Amino acid sequence: MVTIKDIAERAGVSIGTVDRVLHNRGRVSAEKEAQIRAIIKEFDYKPNLFARQLKLSRKFTFGVLMPKPEQDGNYWKLPKLGIDEAVRELSSQKIAVQYFYFDKNHPVSFQMEGEKLLRANVDGIVVSPQFADCCVSLIRKLRKDIPAIFIDTPLQNVQPLSFIGQDAFQSGVVSAKLMQGLVHGKADVAVIRPRPLDLHIEQRIEGFLSFLGKNTSVASHVYDVDCCEDRDDFSQVVTQLISELDLLKGIFVANARTYQVAEVVVKHGMDQKIQIIGYDLVPQNLKFLETDVIDYLISQTPRQQGYRAIYALYRHFVLQEPVAEKIMMPIDIITKENVAYYSG
Repeated sequence: MVTIKDIAERAGVSIGTVDRVLHNRGRVSAEKEAQIRAIIKEFDYKPNLFARQLKLSRKFTFGVLMPKPEQDGNYWKLPKLGIDEAVRELSSQKIAVQYFYFDKNHPVSFQMEGEKLLRANVDGIVVSPQFADCCVSLIRKLRKDIPAIFIDTPLQNVQPLSFIGQDAFQSGVVSAKLMQGLVHGKADVAVIRPRPLDLHIEQRIEGFLSFLGKNTSVASHVYDVDCCEDRDDFSQVVTQLISELDLLKGIFVANARTYQVAEVVVKHGMDQKIQIIGYDLVPQNLKFLETDVIDYLISQTPRQQGYRAIYALYRHFVLQEPVAEKIMMPIDIITKENVAYYSG
């Protein structure tokens, strides 16, 4: 059976755009509307109007359980932007969200906000499962008719309606291949492992080490950094590894706090000698990317993750369409030369 999603993918537009054409709500160019209507005719698409009107007679509220937006250098503002964008597009469909923000460094905060979510009157949830045990407990307490979408981080032993994120292991492999191209001859490469350790961060590091492990001239050294503390911990660890590794030529940072490593490298006057690869287009990282201190950033398009999570719940409830169990984000390699074409 042909769905709105099929039409949207064929036309290269969002589901919301197709929905506006189907219901004559405007805000679509004449050329694009003609293209969409041609595809609708080609597919002989006929919406189930009766079921749809039943669904649209009520409002749907989705709960969003995520870290505080300012954490990880404002990283969490990016999925929030995508969520808010989707809600604006679907406002005429009576879609709304309620946010529950937790401190990603403290599991008790996750538990407290999770309990608030359980008491709220929501139809579905979007969650970043930062604390595995706490999140499993939360999901098991949900009513059976409340589906969950996971973003950013996968979770083992629990099957959500859909996971939206990146292949973390493979992104680590990509980072290692980039690092191999930056360092030459015998070299030491430091790997910054943030604590507490999320599953996707662990998988990134595993991918990175597995690839570089095949290169006998490059030695990888893992250093733990406690991200529950302030940036002094980054300073101490990076200062330590600079003094310990005689052939230090590269540092891999497995999360968005790459800029904190870059700050220390610049402070020690090593920015022309040490190659840095990290993650995510937060403002502090962009500053060091544009000045050649950070060589590459890997983007997992968090804004798109938030956007697509809301649309997945919309398709599930309103359109009554199947949702893919996994929606994988691209592994985008960002450099100073192409960063202007990315918005996170």
